[in-house]
Amino acid sequence: PMTVPSGVKAYYVKAAGSDEVTLTRVPSGKAIPAGQGVILISTSTGTFVMTESDGTNVADLTDNLLKATLNNGTMTFTANDYVLAVKGSGDWKGYFAFCKTAAGTVVENYANRAYLQLSTSEANIRMRFDDDATGIGSIENDADKTPVYYDLMGRRVDNPTKGIYIVNGKKVLVR
Repeated sequence: PMTVPSGVKAYYVKAAGSDEVTLTRVPSGKAIPAGQGVILISTSTGTFVMTESDGTNVADLTDNLLKATLNNGTMTFTANDYVLAVKGSGDWKGYFAFCKTAAGTVVENYANRAYLQLSTSEANIRMRFDDDATGIGSIENDADKTPVYYDLMGRRVDNPTKGIYIVNGKKVLVR
């Protein structure tokens, strides 16, 4: 079992629909059980060190759908395997999704990673967090400054084109 470092959240996949999975947060203060796949998220940059737990206070990830790769050997994916990847282009560039692998794809040195193994035929699987990891809480902007535009995913947009944006906490349509 491994202890999650301060400033990092760990998630596992507890439920899957036809085109979406639900990521459930490992409770704070709980260690990740040995051999379990998780996704680690932090809003800080830098290096984080996972430390071995003494085996007490370990989270129960019984229904975890993420598979862990634990050695440096060769990984051969099947038709129902999905890996986490950055997708999109244009305004949607940079979103994460679980993407279907081609059956028989071989990857070398695929250690310390996690992947999904599902019984679905979707090309990409969306992620939904079961806590407050996503969404826009509030956006503040001084009225006398140049307005700052945000897309509906909360990302700052320097050069808005046609579409719906958030400016000063309100939805604005740019034509």
